[in-house]
Order: sequence, then structure tokens, then C-alpha cells
Amino acid sequence: MLLSVQPLWAQQAPDPLHAPGNVFYLRGDVHSIPAARKVYLSFYDRDMGMNHLDSCQVENGEFNFAGPLKEPVLAQLYVAVQGEKSWREEYHPRNSYTIFLEAATMHLVAYDSLANSMVTGSPVQHDYLQYVKTIQPYQDKIKAFYLRGIEYNKTKDSLSAKSMEDSVEALNDELHEKVLKGLVKTYASSPVGLYVLLQYTEGIMEPEVTDSLYRDLAPAIRDLPSGKLLADKIAKARETAVGAYAKDFTQPDTAGNPVTLSSFSGKYVLLDFWASWCGPCRKESPQLVKAYTKFKDKGFTILSVSVDRKDYRDKWLDAIHQDGLTWTQVSDLKNPGNVAAALYNIEAIPQNFLIDPEGRIIAVNLRGDGLGKKLEELLGK
Repeated sequence: MLLSVQPLWAQQAPDPLHAPGNVFYLRGDVHSIPAARKVYLSFYDRDMGMNHLDSCQVENGEFNFAGPLKEPVLAQLYVAVQGEKSWREEYHPRNSYTIFLEAATMHLVAYDSLANSMVTGSPVQHDYLQYVKTIQPYQDKIKAFYLRGIEYNKTKDSLSAKSMEDSVEALNDELHEKVLKGLVKTYASSPVGLYVLLQYTEGIMEPEVTDSLYRDLAPAIRDLPSGKLLADKIAKARETAVGAYAKDFTQPDTAGNPVTLSSFSGKYVLLDFWASWCGPCRKESPQLVKAYTKFKDKGFTILSVSVDRKDYRDKWLDAIHQDGLTWTQVSDLKNPGNVAAALYNIEAIPQNFLIDPEGRIIAVNLRGDGLGKKLEELLGK
């Protein structure tokens, strides 16, 4: 059963979390990879918003890393093999391994490849591997459907390709809603629980749902730097959740003229965030065109904000023309740094917000025919 897994972390003595400045030690045995010459260690510091990269030479079949940690963090190990290009130039999955670093003494032993390794001394790594084992069947199925979809597209079998695409979407939804939610609770006393919750909220956040899961985490886990950052994100997400008033902004349209969101007051407005290079965004274009055509004379309009950058201006304009997006299009052509996107905490696209005539947000992220159905409720068929 999904929720029967007991995190090894939770079985340890109190003080599972490490104050800033505590050190991790990682000793590796790669005797089974005779040509190994150098090992790289990479991880992302959410608190600092930057990547860390370190390396060390392999000597007598062993390597050693040590350093301060603010919190347990997921990291990648890569081995460069004598006679091959560097791992940056020619990455191979057999030459990599994912490890959850913590302030402890960890020992890695590689068997025939770095990918086939065992780590001892890390309760958090144990929890992480159990998490991976749980989601792997979903990931395998998703990959299989995805690859079959590519093949159907090659043979111009659009109906079968669409079926594979729908299967991928359904499995992703099941993984997201059923499995990840459960795993947050399973590993509530482990940093892995926080990691899973961050995966669950990646890009698009439902603040009330996320906050409920966040409060399931042990206080010590919530107190980690990443936990505090997530709490801040939840608070900001509430500012643009259903029931909140839309934040006003002004950006230039395709001709350079300033357009203000509040100028559409008195209408239902779909505030749509997208970009010319965003495949899922372009996929939604026909549904937006359909809704706009049907309801534009009934008090509805769309304001699309592109997060394209300055050197993509021509591609932005081309995409508008190709997709037949005849409503108001604006962008400050700053990516990263689009002011409107920052106001609405946009970290992934497409995203949209349906705003009522009084300026209040009444729905978010309406996909497919969801927008049309919602507008039928509001404006009639």
C-alpha cells in the first residue's frame, strides 16, 4: 500500500535536521570503473537561487567530497571516464547517480557503473529511493506512451497520436493527484516529504491544497530553508487565487501602445500568460480562439501576456498571426523579469486567470473546453 511505507528518517533520533553550517561527507568507491578519472557533484541551492558544482580527482579508485549544507538537498554525481569526452559534452546515464546529501558521513560503492551504486549512512537517501520506487511504474508507462505517440506522429496517424497524448496526460494527473499527495504525508517527517511537495507544486500552485499538505509536514521540516521559501510562495499565491482582486498592470501591445488590465473593467477577461516557444500554450490556442469568437460580443475578452524576450519579438508576432489570436496581445519582452508575470507569480506556462466585470478572479487555469463551459455558465449558450 502506498501509505504503508515508514520513512527511515522518521525512525531516527530527534535532531534529524541540520543547522546551517553543518557538513556532509561523501566517500566513493569506484574501483569497478577502472577508467574513472574525475567525479563531479552538482546541486541547486533554493535559498540562494543558484547551482553549485564541485569536482575531485579519482585516486586509487576512490573520491571524496565534503562541504557545508543548509539543509538536505538532492544532488547529481557524474563520473568522467578516461578517453571519453567530459560529462558536460557527452552525458551518459550510466555515468550518473542521484543522491540526497545530508549532514552525515555517507559511503557510495559503484557496481560496474555509477548508475548502479549503493549508498550507506544516509537515512534521507533511503527515503528518496523508496519514493523513486513508488513513482517509477508511472514514469515507465508515461515514457512508453510518449514514445509511441512520437512514432504515430511520424506515420501521420494523428488519431492514435492523440490517444497516446491523452494517456500521458491522464497518467500525469493520476501521479500528481493520487500518488504525490499521498507521498507528502508518507514522508512528512523527512526532507523527502518537502521535496515531493515541491514537485507537486512545481510551476502551478493551488494555495489552499498546497497549504494543507504543507501543514502535514513535521514542524522541523517546515523550518528548513526550502520550507520557509515554500511558505512565502503559498502566501504570494493566495494573492492571485480565486476570490482575490486581480492586480493591475500596464504593458505595451504589439504596436508599442500601453495597455492596462483595468481598462477592460466591466467585462469578463481571461488574463492569459503564454509564449511563442511554448508548445502547450500553442496547443491551447484553438480553444481560446473558439471561446473568443463565441463570446466576444457577450461581454468577454482576452488579454494575452507573452513572456517572450526581446530577441523573440518577431517569433511572438508570427505566433500571433499563425494561431489567429485577434484579441489584445501585450508584452514587455523581458524574460526573465516580465513585470506582469512576476505580479501573478508565473513560474510555468500556460496559465490563465478569469476575471469578472468587477475585477475579481473567479477561475484559474481553465484548459481545453473548460473555458467555454465556464463562459456558458456565466454568459449562456
